[in-house]
Amino acid sequence: MIPTFYDRGPARLPQRLKASIGSLCHFVNTHRMVSEYTRRFYLNAHDRFAALDANEAARTRARAAWLARVRQGWHDIRIEGVERGTSAAVPAGTAMRVRDGTPGLARA
Repeated sequence: MIPTFYDRGPARLPQRLKASIGSLCHFVNTHRMVSEYTRRFYLNAHDRFAALDANEAARTRARAAWLARVRQGWHDIRIEGVERGTSAAVPAGTAMRVRDGTPGLARA
């Protein structure tokens, strides 16, 4: 297969390679790649940044404050029990009730 891929025609160009490039060029090219990356990633990142930056970065400040509270209290977190349904396996993302050690307090 490899030798036939590089067989050269009258113009000394690899004919199969030239045909492959011709058939893929509409799909694999830098213009398409940049357009797709812009649409799928860069514009989404810009929109997320704009949302976090709005109102003098109120959402960002709130998230940073929440994260600081979580980090400060992380060493006090204990899970003393988990209430599980009838299934032996629990799929990732399943909501579960846990008891955190505070009498009468359960969180989902």
